[in-house]
Amino acid sequence: MAYMHKETFDIVMSGNTEKVIKTIQSDYFEIDDLIALPIQILNRKGYTTEFCCSGHPFDILYDKTDFEDDIAFQIFSKVKFNSYILFKEGIYLPLNPPTGFVCEKIETKLKIERKFNNNDVYKYICDVIEAMEELYKWTLSLPNFKNK
Repeated sequence: MAYMHKETFDIVMSGNTEKVIKTIQSDYFEIDDLIALPIQILNRKGYTTEFCCSGHPFDILYDKTDFEDDIAFQIFSKVKFNSYILFKEGIYLPLNPPTGFVCEKIETKLKIERKFNNNDVYKYICDVIEAMEELYKWTLSLPNFKNK
């Protein structure tokens, strides 16, 4: 996990916790490592984000001993989150979302999301990394945000 400054969008990795702990509650927010760079670029270009997730292979990391049988463990061990970015109200995108992402309106806000279909945990992790690379390249290609 990383931390991002709320105003400058500077990224402080979790390994540098002494600095972060002193100011985390007021100056920083927690962010997934893999999506930190794209979120930094989006916000610095004016595409203000509200929430994001890079994707995680497990909802809750279960131990096999928590289940009565292998089938239940296999079902629950394949739960995962999709990658998404929810933008603040008033943000629009001048380009189509990156490859594999879909764009939708959630009430008055824009959301882009990448859904993953791979149930193999390690292939899923590879898919997330590739998606974050695609997202990163896409954010670099965006012009600065301008209100209509």
